[in-house]
Amino acid sequence: LALAAREPQAAFADHGVALRGPAPSTLGLQRQPELLRQWNLDNLNSYWAWSSKKCASGKSPNSFFHSPRWVTAWGVTGVARMHATVATGNVISKEAAAEYALEAFGATWQPVVREALAYLRGQSADPAFRDKKVRFATTGAFGLHVIQSANAL
Repeated sequence: LALAAREPQAAFADHGVALRGPAPSTLGLQRQPELLRQWNLDNLNSYWAWSSKKCASGKSPNSFFHSPRWVTAWGVTGVARMHATVATGNVISKEAAAEYALEAFGATWQPVVREALAYLRGQSADPAFRDKKVRFATTGAFGLHVIQSANAL
């Protein structure tokens, strides 16, 4: 039920796994696309907007606990997942969100999206993002672009 508390019922009803108690399919949960969409927009416009603005200034919102590459993967896939849900009504994985972003946001953003995808897949870093300020600024600019795009849908 922790997933259901964080995201509307669709994710739990469609993909939930019972660890204890009844199977999610027996709970009578109904999709509520308007609530799912609004929840994602609210999350983009609060948490992700704050994080993206911090990154866009060349600083990491999580520098004490995570590597710069992790911050890029987290930031890029986080906003892309939310955008995909607003656009399609589906909740997708981080890797699927990176694939979605490669198609949805054009060539300008492909280097930072590919860097996020490489991190998720355990591949080597793109030397273009060696400078942490460049990495964070690009991650943040991508996030702000995605948030603006989601609000326009």
